[in-house]
Parts: sequence; structure tokens; C-alpha cells
Amino acid sequence: MNQIASVFPRIAVVAVVAAGLSMAVALAFAGWLQHGAAIFLALSENGFSLCF
Repeated sequence: MNQIASVFPRIAVVAVVAAGLSMAVALAFAGWLQHGAAIFLALSENGFSLCF
């Protein structure tokens, strides 16, 4: 019983960190969908579009 109580805070912290990271990735992806063409044009105008 003592082991379960000591593991729970770690699981909660990992779950909160994972949720935060997934929210950040989702926001970045949504921004890329909305502004993808402008990002590509800005990169190509400045010569940084080698990865596209």
C-alpha cells in the first residue's frame, strides 16, 4: 500500500507534463495550418526553404 501511494505523485506529474506538451504541439500544429503559406513564402524569400 505504501508503494502505491509513493508512485501516484510521479504518475500525476508525468500526466500533467504530457498533457502540457500535447497542448503545445496541438497549438503549434494549428498555427502551422493557419499560417503555413505565409511561413513558406517568408522562408523562400529569405532563402531558407531548403527543407521544403
